Amino acid sequence: MRKRLVAEFEMFVFYYQIIVYDGMKTTRFNGWTDAHVKQGFSWREGCVSFGTLDTLPMSIEVWIDNEVRLRPDCSRAIRVPFVVAKRVQPRVAVVTEERPVAVPLGKYALVFQHGPEAQGDRMWCVFTFVWNGDPSPAVLIRDAELFPPSPLLMTAEPV
Repeated sequence: MRKRLVAEFEMFVFYYQIIVYDGMKTTRFNGWTDAHVKQGFSWREGCVSFGTLDTLPMSIEVWIDNEVRLRPDCSRAIRVPFVVAKRVQPRVAVVTEERPVAVPLGKYALVFQHGPEAQGDRMWCVFTFVWNGDPSPAVLIRDAELFPPSPLLMTAEPV
């Protein structure tokens, strides 16, 4: 599978989080413990909440690719496993809205890249569903706010 842009849109981030979840989930929000905050994400099967740097408008891109391509201006990057197992499209969401994204069935490494725009009044985010990529959870780029535990916490409760 070659690199392909599947969605591009904007959202306003509230509560310092953006979510990717299986469209079949009835509860899209995860609880956050102190350990989740320190690692920058809260994960459960079919649902992951990523911590953002601020609460601002955010430009969002969703890609499918065979490899991870980190942006040079990335402040935070995190990889987690994500399975698209049903014929319902995954969703990207914030507290007030959600968008479906057309991702084929399969097992992926989901990579979240994030940073501020140069002007400082907006943020950007790139989600890449890496086909056949290493799905092991990892903080790939750690900003000053992250102090990830070892091992990373891979359980969260829905809220």
